[in-house]
Amino acid sequence: MATFNLVITYPDADATRIMNAIKARATTTEVPNPSNAQATEWFRLSVTRALRDIVEKHERDAAVATAAASVVSPEVT
Repeated sequence: MATFNLVITYPDADATRIMNAIKARATTTEVPNPSNAQATEWFRLSVTRALRDIVEKHERDAAVATAAASVVSPEVT
């Protein structure tokens, strides 16, 4: 299986506000106070879902374009 590694770099001074934002977005009824590890896993899964959505949209758009190109107007007089 292939692996795609992504490095995100930010200033140390922004680490707390970034983690706070991720934790806030990762908060659910089941996990009302996520740990750093839980928030980081939520973020990883969010990126995974975004990548899946990008690929599906790209392939869907290509399929629609291919299908549309194969449609010809009938000769109607």
